[in-house]
Amino acid sequence: MRVVWTKPALSDLDEIEDFIAEDDYETAVDFVDRLISLGESLTDDSVVEMGTPVIFMRYTIKGVLS
Repeated sequence: MRVVWTKPALSDLDEIEDFIAEDDYETAVDFVDRLISLGESLTDDSVVEMGTPVIFMRYTIKGVLS
């Protein structure tokens, strides 16, 4: 299995890091680094033992809510 970081995913990580960095820059960097490491760990052979893979899709609903 291969992990592919999409542009929206990387943008989300940047936003998360910026938000946390408002209070603590070092914690923000460590947290996002950990998220990336966890994502990359999905390529390990041990992930096969975790169960059935599930694919999550990011989508946007456009329109007006009333």
